[in-house]
Amino acid sequence: MIVRVWSDTCVNLKVLVDGNFDFWVTSASQGDGPRNWNWRVIPPVEVPLQARLAGAKKNKAMKPPTKKGRQKADFAALQMSQAAQQ
Repeated sequence: MIVRVWSDTCVNLKVLVDGNFDFWVTSASQGDGPRNWNWRVIPPVEVPLQARLAGAKKNKAMKPPTKKGRQKADFAALQMSQAAQQ
């Protein structure tokens, strides 16, 4: 975890380790060697199409409106357009 930024490439770090102690690194430079740090690259996660479709079916917001709901929306849109014309 970066706790202090000195420049674009120099920081102080708190390294979280297993156990009851913390490991502090002062004035670490960005790079690939010892006492260096680098941004972690996290690859994008591909979600299979079937899983996306299954999630959409469970989401109530994704359901199509009922006939009554469509009628209400159409009536509201008609009222708004009539009000705009006046």
